[in-house]
Formats: sequence, C-alpha cells, structure tokens
Amino acid sequence: MKQENSPCKIKDSDSWIHHAFVEYNNNRYKENALQSLFQKVKAGIVAAIAKVKQAYDKKLSELYKRLFGHKRCYHSGDNIVCKYSYGESDYADMLCDTPVSEIEKAIAETKRKWRCAFSEMVKDEGLSFYERYFTKAKTLAQEWQIELNREREREGYSR
Repeated sequence: MKQENSPCKIKDSDSWIHHAFVEYNNNRYKENALQSLFQKVKAGIVAAIAKVKQAYDKKLSELYKRLFGHKRCYHSGDNIVCKYSYGESDYADMLCDTPVSEIEKAIAETKRKWRCAFSEMVKDEGLSFYERYFTKAKTLAQEWQIELNREREREGYSR
C-alpha cells in the first residue's frame, strides 16, 4: 500500500517543476523566459533542500534527546517546573556504575510490588525510584536541583 502512495507523493512534490516548464513553454518567446525558468527551478531546488534539511534536523534532535535525555522547564503559576527524561546513555551509566547489590534491591522492590519492569515502577513513583537505587540517577537529580534553584534565583522566585 505504501508503494501505491509513494508515486502520488513524488508526483505532487514535483508539480512545481512541471508548472515551471509548462509556463516556460507557453512563454518561451518572451524576453527573459529562460532566466525566469532558471530562477523558478533554482528556488524550487533550494526549497526542497531546505525541507530535507529540516526533516533531518528534526530526526537528529529526536535521536539526541533519546540518547542524552532532555529537560523541559516552564512556568506554572508562580513557580518554575522542570520535567526531566533520562537518555539511553544515562541508563547505560546507571547499570555500569551501580553496585549489583543496589540493582538487586531495585529488582526485589519491583517484584514485591508485582511489577514486571522498572518502567512500570517509574510510572507509579516517578524518577524517585531510580534515584533510590542508581548512583547516576542520584547525581543527575542533584545537578537538576541545583540548576532549578539557580533558575529560580535568576527569575527572582523564592522557595
């Protein structure tokens, strides 16, 4: 089914060049007709390249957030709220840097609460679950708190 839709998309996206050549053929004896065609084709190619670049930039941004995590800070009434998401590199560091005994405790708590995965525990408890057992999560939470406090001070908010 995708193959049937693909030619339509290509045909629709290429219609700009078709119209430019049709206009050129209708007006080819007019002054600067070829130059006008060249300018239209040049502008169309620049626009197509810009569109592809935007798509790649968006995908790169998504991959960067997935790999390194991201945070989102916003104002909620009179307070600044920051929401964080760990990246895959953070999870890898958590597993590599945390002693096995702490990981075993996290697994035991997960089983005790009848959950199958850490992600289910995070849905229930938030990131505090990771912060209890994983050293990297504790470090990141402290860094985020310091950064949040600086932002509040900068904005003139008090706790």
